[in-house]
Amino acid sequence: MKVIVSDIDNTLVCTKARWEACLAETNRKMNNQFWKLFQSDKYTNLDTPIWATLYALYNTYKGSNLPVVLLTGRSDDMVQGNNFVRNLLNSLNIEIHDEIYRVFRTDKVAEFKLKAVEEAGYYPVYLFEDDEENIKAFKKKYEDCIVYQVIDCKDIVEVL
Repeated sequence: MKVIVSDIDNTLVCTKARWEACLAETNRKMNNQFWKLFQSDKYTNLDTPIWATLYALYNTYKGSNLPVVLLTGRSDDMVQGNNFVRNLLNSLNIEIHDEIYRVFRTDKVAEFKLKAVEEAGYYPVYLFEDDEENIKAFKKKYEDCIVYQVIDCKDIVEVL
């Protein structure tokens, strides 16, 4: 099934303030405590919409009539944070076809995302993503995929 795939963190919402709050609470150590905290709802209220991406996703969705799949390295336990993203997309009348979360942390994020898309039977026509490693992996596997990269939580560019 042809789809639009979008990441969440630093693609649809900026997580810089949450990142800093988690670092402050863990004495600036990126250890297991940091990641557990970052993947919880404790500071998701600090996440902010990245409107440039949201509007680009809206225009792509309306122009293509393709279903939107959220594909993220975040945990599905982040109820408050995930509801925030759903509400943002709903406010723009973007229907979410599927949400895929990285439940098991055994593979690298790029490997997880490629495997998840393939196992679900999706073919990404468009990809919205911030991480260069993930973008390279998708461009290698899906050469004709149109990729939009979000840079520093504000700019969005098409990757050629």
